[in-house]
Amino acid sequence: MKLFRGKKGKLSELAPQAYDEIPAASSVRSKSLRSTVARKAVLVGSVVAMVLLVFVISSVSVPIKCTDTNRAQHCIDKYYVLDVLRGHHTGLSLAEELKLSGVIVVESRRYKIEPTLILALIETESTYYNWAKSRVGARGLMQVRPRTGRYVAQELELEWEGIKTLHDPYKNVQLGVFYLAELLERFGGDTDKALAAYNRGPTYVAARIRRGQTVPQRYIKKVMARYNSHKEKILF
Repeated sequence: MKLFRGKKGKLSELAPQAYDEIPAASSVRSKSLRSTVARKAVLVGSVVAMVLLVFVISSVSVPIKCTDTNRAQHCIDKYYVLDVLRGHHTGLSLAEELKLSGVIVVESRRYKIEPTLILALIETESTYYNWAKSRVGARGLMQVRPRTGRYVAQELELEWEGIKTLHDPYKNVQLGVFYLAELLERFGGDTDKALAAYNRGPTYVAARIRRGQTVPQRYIKKVMARYNSHKEKILF
């Protein structure tokens, strides 16, 4: 193993310089000191820049570009969602939360569902924690079961990798929002029935309806209470 990687040369080239050719000790120390100060200044400047960047990201709710009227609602929704995510323990990084906020808004709007309803559903299912797992095996932000996830992934032509897919926050939201949209269509746009079916399963809810029974209300009330809370807070 070679530990020395300097240039090879004649012994005369490697010999000490003549005394009159060696810089004064004070000059060497001065240059070394200036070099050290310069390196520390660059390091401090980098740290300050990073702190300022984090501060700006955390304090700005709606960026300037969101003032474009064509994108105003999308931006308001996105940064409200981000604000909510950052107020909870998601198990994700700031960059992942930022991307996730966009995915939630885009997927909600794709199926004409309010993002605040999806937020309320996520809060009820997992309290925004990406790595949540239920006793029945449901996983992720929207607590999608493996069997349901596999079926929806096929419908969306998403690559299915089992549990890994369910703990991918972006794919989990895609699967969950599509599934809710499908339930809304199946139950004629009735939000209460769709939410009950999301929680208890569509077969169970359909059977109760056929028997003339009402759908269970406890889960529905939880989601709608959180939905109404978000509606009151969000800026329009």
